[in-house]
Amino acid sequence: MKQPTIVIEPTDSAIKIVVGYVLEKQPVVLYAKTLPISNVIKNGSIIDIKSLSNILKNASKIEDRRAQVKFDIKNATLILPPIGLEIYEDKKGTFVVSPESKICQEDLKNVFEMMKKSQIKVGNSFVDIVPTSFYLNNGRTNRYPIGMSSNHLGMKALIYTLPTKLLNGYEASLITGNIKVNSSIVSPIAIAHLMSIEKDVPNAYIYVDIGSTYTSVSLISKTYVYNSSYFVMGGDQLTKAISEAFNIDYTEAEKLKRRYGYDARLYSFNPVIVNAPGNDGQEVLFTVQDLNRVTKDYLDNYIYMFDTCLNKLLMNYPDDKQNFPIIIGGAASRLFGLDDFFKSKYEHREIRHIPLHVIGTRHEKYLNCVGGIIAHEKYMERVNIRTNPSKILKSQVRR
Repeated sequence: MKQPTIVIEPTDSAIKIVVGYVLEKQPVVLYAKTLPISNVIKNGSIIDIKSLSNILKNASKIEDRRAQVKFDIKNATLILPPIGLEIYEDKKGTFVVSPESKICQEDLKNVFEMMKKSQIKVGNSFVDIVPTSFYLNNGRTNRYPIGMSSNHLGMKALIYTLPTKLLNGYEASLITGNIKVNSSIVSPIAIAHLMSIEKDVPNAYIYVDIGSTYTSVSLISKTYVYNSSYFVMGGDQLTKAISEAFNIDYTEAEKLKRRYGYDARLYSFNPVIVNAPGNDGQEVLFTVQDLNRVTKDYLDNYIYMFDTCLNKLLMNYPDDKQNFPIIIGGAASRLFGLDDFFKSKYEHREIRHIPLHVIGTRHEKYLNCVGGIIAHEKYMERVNIRTNPSKILKSQVRR
């Protein structure tokens, strides 16, 4: 069995750890764990890096008797939030160093180094450079060009950058926690790789990742993310709204949310689901319809925020290219009735939920990490190609 990849995703509400590998293009999860956290990360940004480092340091020693596993995490792939993600497309070229005009790994390295000189937003740092095509004397090719004949090598690539403070903070939290960072992958890119192995995937689509405190919205095509934005609204805000409306604690409100969700169907039977004290101290009875009213108010506000974010994301696209399908995912997307609510608001768009065809786990909260396993393998292929020309014919750049 190949060496497993360990992926870590710190989020506002939890640290997720997934161990797995790719077998015949399908991800296989060997182990998955969630460590709840609070007041360490807010809306994707670290507010207490010392605490996060300490948590990761303690979490690096996995001992789970129930799962019968025991191991230390010494290195891992890091999943990053897309907060402040800036994406650029650039093309660079260089003359081939070989007198025989044969492209070698040094040429590929040179063109990547040139791409790192592309102008990006001040205060941001490079996260990844993903080639989309190469250009030789005889035209364009989508294969890695080592060994091909040409006296010039050009490369077109997508450049992904994040705010330096955010990127350094997450990477430093792992390093301080004695975990080496193998690679850093932005969450929608991880999802793009996960979706690329599915059948019947739209050529381009909008991916909506609903987390605990914020939602990211990304335009994806194949394994490429072309644009991404976010807004501060997630599953926690609904839990809080239920808690305040029914005067119950947060934990009880979370249970109601998960149990009932939003059911727009009409019933003659309207059972009481909460007995809670009112402002005057008298007991107040709340029913399923009361919960539906609270949830619908939340969903109406959510769709308004989402629609604003979506319009911003697509503002530079022609009208005839704005009806991309919407694929919904993320831990908070499990809310019953959410997909139907989206369909009622976007009747002319295809709405679907992210598929859960992963061996070893069936929960949306781990899908960024699972996608990270696939993305890390592709990343290692690119690194090997630049350092080991013998593997060049085994890999291609995806269109």
